Amino acid sequence: MSSEPGAEKALDKLKKLPHNLKCANCQAFAQHGHGAVVMKYGIFVCHTCKSAHQSYSHLCKSVTMSFWSHKEVEQLRKGGNKRARATYLANMDPSNAIKPGVSLQAAKTFVALAYNEKLWYQEGGAADEPDEDVPKPRKAVKPKLRKAPQVRQVTPAVDLLCLDDPAPTSQPAAAAASSGFAFIAPPPGEPKAASNGFAAFESAPAAPA
Repeated sequence: MSSEPGAEKALDKLKKLPHNLKCANCQAFAQHGHGAVVMKYGIFVCHTCKSAHQSYSHLCKSVTMSFWSHKEVEQLRKGGNKRARATYLANMDPSNAIKPGVSLQAAKTFVALAYNEKLWYQEGGAADEPDEDVPKPRKAVKPKLRKAPQVRQVTPAVDLLCLDDPAPTSQPAAAAASSGFAFIAPPPGEPKAASNGFAAFESAPAAPA
C-alpha cells in the first residue's frame, strides 16, 4: 500500500534537515538522512539505535518502506531530533552520552535511561528555542526612493525708491541732450541769459509812457 500523495516527499525533506542528519541518540551522521523513525518521540535514528528502541516496543517505521500519512509527517514536523534532545536529554551530563558505533547493549541502556525512565528529562526544554535550521521566508523590501530637493524660486526685489539707479551726470550738455532742449550761446556783446532762460525778460527796460 502506497503512502498518501506527497507524504513521502515531505518526509524526505524533513529527514534532510541539518539537525535530523545526526542520530538523535548517538549523533551518527548520515549524509542523506537516516532511514528509521521512532514515532513515539518523533526522532530520526541510526540502525543500531532503532533496534534499541524496538527492544522496548517503541514503534519504529522505515522512511522508504512504510506507509506514511500527512498526519504522521506533521507529527514529525512538530518533533524532530533537535526538540527531542532539548527535552529528553536536557539535563544529561556529557559523560553519559553515547557515540557513533556504540554497541547495541550500550544503546539499549541509553534508551532505557533517556526515554523510559526520563532521567534527564525537562518539560518544554525546546519550547522557546527558535528553529535555526528551517529557513524563514523573506519579506520583499521595496526600495526607498529619494525625493528630489525642492528648488526655491527667489523673486527679485523691486527697488521702489530707485536707489540702485546710476547717479545723474553733472554736465549740463548731457542733461540738455537727454531732455531734448539745446541752449544756444548769445551773440557777442549781448548779455548772457540766466541759466533758467527767463532772466533776459526780467532785465529788459520798461517801455516809455
